[in-house]
Amino acid sequence: MSSAEYQKAWREKNKEKMAAFRKKWRDKNKKRLATYNQEWAKRNRERLLEYYRKYRKEHPELAARWRENNRDRIRRYQRNHYASVKRWRIRNREKLHAHTAVKRAIRRGEIVRPKACVKCGKVGKVDAHHRNYKKPLEVLWVCRACHWKEHKRESN
Repeated sequence: MSSAEYQKAWREKNKEKMAAFRKKWRDKNKKRLATYNQEWAKRNRERLLEYYRKYRKEHPELAARWRENNRDRIRRYQRNHYASVKRWRIRNREKLHAHTAVKRAIRRGEIVRPKACVKCGKVGKVDAHHRNYKKPLEVLWVCRACHWKEHKRESN
C-alpha cells in the first residue's frame, strides 16, 4: 500500500478526528481564513455572481422566505440607498447629465450600444465610459472589468 493510499484510508477511518482537527485549525486561524476568503472572492467575483444568480433561480422559495423574515432590514436598506442616491445626484450633476444624455441617445437611436468591449473584445453587456463629462456623447464602450481598469488608470 502506497503512502497516499494509506493516508486516504486513515482519513476515511478517522473522519471524526479529522473534523475535530479542521475545526480547531479554523478556530485558530480565523483572521487568516477571513483574509484569504475576501481575496478569493475579489479574484473570482464573476464566478461568484454567476453562482448566486443560478442558486437564486433554482431556489426561489429561499429568497421569498428571506424577504419575509427580513422586511425591516430591506426597508432600512431602501431608505438608506435612496438617500445615498439622492446625495450622489446632487454632488455629481455633470456625471448625471452625461449618463442621462447617453441613455436618451440610445433610446432615440442616435447611438447604438455595441455587443462587445472595444478594449478586450468580450461579447456581452458593455458600459458607456465617459473620459470627459463635458462631452456627454463621446463614450468608450467597455465591459465591466475594463471599465473598472479604466477608472483605476484615470485615478492614478
